[in-house]
Amino acid sequence: MDTEEIMATLYAKANDGTGSDRLNKMFDKTIEFSLRDGENKTNLKTAFVTLYEEWATANNAWEDAQTSTIQALRLKYPDMSAIEQLQDEYMTWYDEHADTSVDEIDAAFEDMMSILKPADLKTIEAEFNQVEA
Repeated sequence: MDTEEIMATLYAKANDGTGSDRLNKMFDKTIEFSLRDGENKTNLKTAFVTLYEEWATANNAWEDAQTSTIQALRLKYPDMSAIEQLQDEYMTWYDEHADTSVDEIDAAFEDMMSILKPADLKTIEAEFNQVEA
């Protein structure tokens, strides 16, 4: 499993409570975390779900931007003989937009990971080792 698959599975387990007792206890613990509504204390589950959704939204927005740009360029250059022009325009667009989008995705991922303590990571690792066994 790659990181995205692990986080998606963890998100699903947090939402529906299908994790092991140890994982569910980890998600139930109270942590200091400032949610958008100003709440300062919450459980790890709420914080993780909130931050995961922000990360997923940033990922999806970047994927959507790339897809719509490619689609627009394919309409502009329907003849495959112009593939080099299409590729050049796409690379120019990518160079202008990638850094900002990737930085947003990375920042959202770092925020999500920052709430997990080493003991939490061991619990998560045990959860996935149990699933793979």
